[in-house]
Amino acid sequence: MASSSKALSKEQIANLSKGEKTKILIAILSLYFVVCSTMTVSPALQTLYNAFPDFDRTTVMYIYTLPSLVGIPVTILIGLVAGTKVRFRTILLSATALMVVMGIAPFFIDNLYAILACRFLFGIGQASCLGVEVSLMYMFFSGKELGRYMGFTQVAGSLGNIVFMQVGGILATMGWHMVFLAYLIVTVAFVLVLLFMKEPEMAAPEKKADAGKAAAPAKKDRIPLSSWVCIFLVFFFTLVFQGMTVSLSSLVSELGIGDAATTGTLSSISMIFGMVVSAFFGPIFSVTKRLGGRVLCLFGMAAAFLIIVNMHSFIGIALSMCLFSFFGLQLMINSMASAADGAPDSVKGKIGAFCQTGVKIAVFVSSYFTAASLSLAPSLGLYQFAPNAAQYSADMWTGAILCIVCGIVGLVGLALKKGKGKTNAAETTTDAA
Repeated sequence: MASSSKALSKEQIANLSKGEKTKILIAILSLYFVVCSTMTVSPALQTLYNAFPDFDRTTVMYIYTLPSLVGIPVTILIGLVAGTKVRFRTILLSATALMVVMGIAPFFIDNLYAILACRFLFGIGQASCLGVEVSLMYMFFSGKELGRYMGFTQVAGSLGNIVFMQVGGILATMGWHMVFLAYLIVTVAFVLVLLFMKEPEMAAPEKKADAGKAAAPAKKDRIPLSSWVCIFLVFFFTLVFQGMTVSLSSLVSELGIGDAATTGTLSSISMIFGMVVSAFFGPIFSVTKRLGGRVLCLFGMAAAFLIIVNMHSFIGIALSMCLFSFFGLQLMINSMASAADGAPDSVKGKIGAFCQTGVKIAVFVSSYFTAASLSLAPSLGLYQFAPNAAQYSADMWTGAILCIVCGIVGLVGLALKKGKGKTNAAETTTDAA
């Protein structure tokens, strides 16, 4: 146990055996698995509405949404202190313990306000895990190994969604109190972190002046521009994906191709296909990278959106959503994996936290994104390009346009980078001559 809690330097991390790194990866993947446990409550929402008839549905809905709302500021705060002021293991052990205790506490409670207080504290624990799990990936893995394992984190998260929703649905049939016992699963993550997680040594947040020089204000390390681009792309993917997901049920209903069960089937097909893409991200993106990398992914996402707009069948929409998952998840995973490239160690915690915060903000504003799309699409005349397009395909139109714009910006950036590289090479040649 002492060896697990001792802080490891970069050299010690690099010299870890494959078995030790595998154990660390398992502990991190368990965190990705359990942070998706918010979905546990969703199958029991109607039962909860009936259990609290004196409260409006919006108030009861906070049982489901409150952990996500709490997560935005907490994730940022944890990213600022993790590894510099508070040890990673301390945060994770405290967070997973809080998730277990506050997760199952509503099983013993009948007062709605007390339940909401428990959900608030549960959200703090969940957000604390979110704030450090990406940072730990940056600390222990790098290069192709990091890219491959980032794909595994997406698989773990998807499995967490599926397992917690299924367990929640089964327990909900026995009464709404029973649903909260599903959070006992989080105990597994607590144990794995306790046994396998090691503490990485973090660099000081500020650079100290040399002793021989006059005292001067220490210069703080900054997050590089390339990292901000990656953080934006993580936010962007989540926003357009959530927009598509939010509108899917309305689109299916409007087209008359099914009901809520059909929507669930389409989402499941897309999720399972996405898990396959995530699991084999390394070899897949190695090909995509040669053809344009993230820029190709943006144009691929735009193509998927435009195809969905013109599809009026279950099979057509399912294939289009799989195409979106194919390119979108590559964009997401590569942006996550590359966000800390070239960044000082002292800001990697912040980068990881900002990536996860971008996801949460995108989920929060997705409903506003949908409303804006529905109001702007007709006034912009977008439906003239496809007169038979469904009204609820507005998110797809907006998503396609934004992906194309970002893709063009990416092309310009690649051209400028290539031109700068040629200029530097020419200057080097001149100096050598």
